[in-house]
Amino acid sequence: MSRIKILQLQSSLGFFGAENVIANLTLKLSHDYYPIIGVIDNCYNSRTELHAFAQDHHIDSVLFPCKSAIDLGTVRSLVNFIERNGIHILHTHGYKSDFYAWLASKKTKVSTIATCHPWLYSSWKGKLYAKTDSRILGSFDHLVAVSHTVLSDLQKCGLTNVSLIANGLDFSRFSKPFDPVQSRRCFQLPADKTIIGTTGRLDIEKGHKFFIQAAQRVVQKYPQTHFVIAGTGSLENELRALIRHYRLDPYLTLAGFIDDIPKYLSALDIFVLPSLTEGSPMALLEAIAAKKAVIASRVGDIQHLIKHNRSGILVRPGNSDGLYNAMVELIADPQKANRFAQCSYRDACDEYSAKNMANKYEQIYQMLMTIKADAVNEPIGFEQSSKTVQFSEKNGQKRVAKK
Repeated sequence: MSRIKILQLQSSLGFFGAENVIANLTLKLSHDYYPIIGVIDNCYNSRTELHAFAQDHHIDSVLFPCKSAIDLGTVRSLVNFIERNGIHILHTHGYKSDFYAWLASKKTKVSTIATCHPWLYSSWKGKLYAKTDSRILGSFDHLVAVSHTVLSDLQKCGLTNVSLIANGLDFSRFSKPFDPVQSRRCFQLPADKTIIGTTGRLDIEKGHKFFIQAAQRVVQKYPQTHFVIAGTGSLENELRALIRHYRLDPYLTLAGFIDDIPKYLSALDIFVLPSLTEGSPMALLEAIAAKKAVIASRVGDIQHLIKHNRSGILVRPGNSDGLYNAMVELIADPQKANRFAQCSYRDACDEYSAKNMANKYEQIYQMLMTIKADAVNEPIGFEQSSKTVQFSEKNGQKRVAKK
């Protein structure tokens, strides 16, 4: 039987949550599927980390050059690639990839599925993108919401062909033992202090301002504490200014882009996710997989990942006082921090595994192929199933060949 070709398409701004989902999904799909990673390469801000990931892991990948917000050449490139390579399913992961897939699907017979992350309303652009995306998504064959909040937002827009699939992670990546002292030396962090860190894109919705405000108070009470923020983004200069304003330079490190997240997390004692909005955050899953005590905002599906005062501490979003109180609580009680870390790991390692996520996506892929085969009376690359797909709510033109 022929394998089902899936083109995972993303307009990438780096290697963040959506890219992490694509990476984990692609690596865990069964042999029935032939995954290809496609990256819309924005020439005005070229970020091809996802393409590099594909090369490093011997996954076919393709770059689609894009010279402007709407580039008809990119559409032609995408259409040509789909037709020449016999792509069965086009799977998108964000506003721009949704838009280009929508245009390409008008000229091809490819089935379409979109994984939907939270829409961002913090700017007029974000509101415009969200409104446009909600209309485009109505033409897709199927949608996947990564959290209950995203599911609700899609349903409010009248979109009904939606499944809920939480993000998943390969927990085995975090099983390698690291020497925390060596890890701290690698990231230029002090060896003899309590390290509290976070990871995420440096944008307003990630709430780093409140993390820094809480840190300023913590170091007054516990001067043997050091803070670290890993990530890149549009607010880097603003955050540096805020760090200088609070005179936190000796106590807080902006680490930039981190390639080796397991090693980075091994250097931390406590992980904080101060986001103002989230879906099913990969950064939080990574901290849980690394068995770190977690403090997080009560947004999105975080409350399904962390049970307050059982497997971590949840605080109101945008609340630096809540972050401060949670930090000093765990600094003062390392045994409690360790209990939280062990508990969150036990709760998450099965339900939020990458393989579990991939299995659920495979059911949708199979459903799409079955519908397509029924419509054109063609055989598909695996045995057809009449089962309804259900999920528990608990839960470029340059082709790069395989190495």
